[in-house]
Amino acid sequence: MQQRNSAVYLALTPIVVVCLLGSKVGIRTAKSQESILDIKTKITNIVNIGSDKLESDDFFGAIVDVHLDDSNNIYVMDGIERFIAKFDLRGNLIGKFPLPKGEGPGEYLRPKCFTFDGSRFAIGDINLMRVTILDQRGKYLNSFRVEERPGDIELYGNHLFLSGLFDYSNNRVHVYDIGTKKKILSICPANAMTKEIASFGEIDSFKIMSNRLYFSRFFPYEISIYSLNGKLEKKITRANAEFEKKLERDKITKSLRFVIGTATILTSGKHFINVLKGRNIEKRAQYSVFDIFKESGEYVTSFSATDLGEVFIRIADININGYLVVDSVEPYPRVRVFLIKDLLN
Repeated sequence: MQQRNSAVYLALTPIVVVCLLGSKVGIRTAKSQESILDIKTKITNIVNIGSDKLESDDFFGAIVDVHLDDSNNIYVMDGIERFIAKFDLRGNLIGKFPLPKGEGPGEYLRPKCFTFDGSRFAIGDINLMRVTILDQRGKYLNSFRVEERPGDIELYGNHLFLSGLFDYSNNRVHVYDIGTKKKILSICPANAMTKEIASFGEIDSFKIMSNRLYFSRFFPYEISIYSLNGKLEKKITRANAEFEKKLERDKITKSLRFVIGTATILTSGKHFINVLKGRNIEKRAQYSVFDIFKESGEYVTSFSATDLGEVFIRIADININGYLVVDSVEPYPRVRVFLIKDLLN
C-alpha cells in the first residue's frame, strides 16, 4: 500500500508558483451562508467509483484522466494499472481495455491523457511524444509522433488539438491533421506567465464547444475564445472576484500571497466552467473553485470543492447533461460523479 501511495503522488501534475493580489480574508456573512446552502441543494452526488480491494473491477492505482460521454458513461484512465475502463452511472463496469507497455504500435510508455469523440479514442504518451488512435472498443487504428509532450488533447473531425508539457513555443495549442500526421496550425499566444508555467511542466487548458476553442489561464484570470482557425473572438479578463469569495467562504487564509495554482476549462454544451486549483504554501491549504459561465461569456455562479465534499480537485470533466466527474485520492483513488444541471441556468 505504501508503494501505491507513492505512485499516486508521482502522478500529480507539476504546478507553478504565482502571486495573487487581494486583501485579507474577512468574516463569513449571513448572506454568504445562504448562498452556500442554496448551492449545495443544487448538487447531487450520483455515484462514487473506486475500491481498495485489488480484485475489484473498480480498483485504481493512479487515475491520470477521466471523461464523460453524452450517454453519461464514465471513462477512467489508470496510469499504474495501465487501462481505460468504462462505467455506467450506477458504477457498473461496462468494459475495459489495456494499455500495454512498450514502444510498438498500440503500446505506451507513459500515457498521460485521452479523449473520446463517440467513435474513437486518442491517447497521448508524454515519453514517446506520440498520439495513438483507437476505435471505441480499444482496437488500434493509427498513431503518429507529435512535436510536443501531450498534456491535453481533443479530437475534432480529422484534426487533433493538443497542448503540451514543457512547451516553450509562442503558441500554446497545436493542431494536427490525423490523415497526414502533420502539424498544420498553432494558436493561442503565450504570455510571460504561461511560459513560466511551462517550465514547471504545466499545461494550458482548452476545450472545443460549438466550433470554438475555449482557452484558460490561471494568472492573470483570463479565458479566451478563438475560432478553430485561431482568430481571437472574445477575451474574459474579470478580476478573481468569485475566486476570492470562495477562499473567504472556505476559510482559507491568504496572509502569504504566494500560492500554487493552475486552471482547467470544461464545456457542457451551452456553458463552460473555469476550474481554478491552488494551494496556500504557508498553511498547506488546498482549494478548487468552479466558475460557471454561459457560452456567451456571461458569468452564472460558482461553487468549490468543499461543496462536493472534497478539498482539492485535480481532474474533472462535464457532459451536456450536467453530470460532473472528478477524481478523489482519499481514502483511495476513485472518481465521483455529481449532477449539477440546476447550476447551469
